[in-house]
Amino acid sequence: MKPTISDEKLLNERIDYAANILDAAHPNFSIDKNIESIVQEEFESYMSGQKSVDEVSKLIQNRVMTYLNEQIYGVYKAIGL
Repeated sequence: MKPTISDEKLLNERIDYAANILDAAHPNFSIDKNIESIVQEEFESYMSGQKSVDEVSKLIQNRVMTYLNEQIYGVYKAIGL
């Protein structure tokens, strides 16, 4: 039995539907490379025993907040605020 145009259309719709479900189930995730670098640097100091987990977590939080504030300031300055 030869597939009809409506069979092909239904199949394509089902394929598109399944692809959309898969995309929603596995959203893309990316991290700012500067933030990733901060985390890696501070994590290494924890792993080497130089700093405690509390020290490292506070340093990461402070450095990331400083970086994000600098980014926001740059945006505000660029748009004249």
